[in-house]
Amino acid sequence: MKWACRKTNPFGLTDRKAEAVAALVRLGTDKEVAQALRIDPRAAATLLRQAQREMGAKSRVQMALMWDRRTATLVAGTRSSVFEVVV
Repeated sequence: MKWACRKTNPFGLTDRKAEAVAALVRLGTDKEVAQALRIDPRAAATLLRQAQREMGAKSRVQMALMWDRRTATLVAGTRSSVFEVVV
């Protein structure tokens, strides 16, 4: 998802950081995020660490949950979450 500018994307992240967090929610690991964004896994880890700090999240899980909840209100239609309860 591309945001018009930093002011309109959730949490004021750069587009690249927003893409990384969205990929983390969908995929789950730094390696999978790196493959999706076509970057080095260390670069993906750095983007995610910076995004976590900017969002004020204490953990990756909290960051993903914050992102998932915030974008759910912004994006209409289908969306999936890696945080579904399996019974």
